[in-house]
Amino acid sequence: MHQQLLEDGFKVSLNTVARYRQELGLKAVLAVKQVNTTIPIKAHKKYSYKLRGLGIKHASHVWSTEH
Repeated sequence: MHQQLLEDGFKVSLNTVARYRQELGLKAVLAVKQVNTTIPIKAHKKYSYKLRGLGIKHASHVWSTEH
């Protein structure tokens, strides 16, 4: 937006443009598809959460290792 105003002949600072955008609630619209990382892969093994219901009270109460 700042670059377009400069090209149109308006002399405004980047901070002024940013302040007006914030006051007006204007945000950039990007044509980028978001990656959905929450779809599980069916071939991967699922592990249950073993610590559910366990009251962890202090540091070093629970340890974990790689399988």
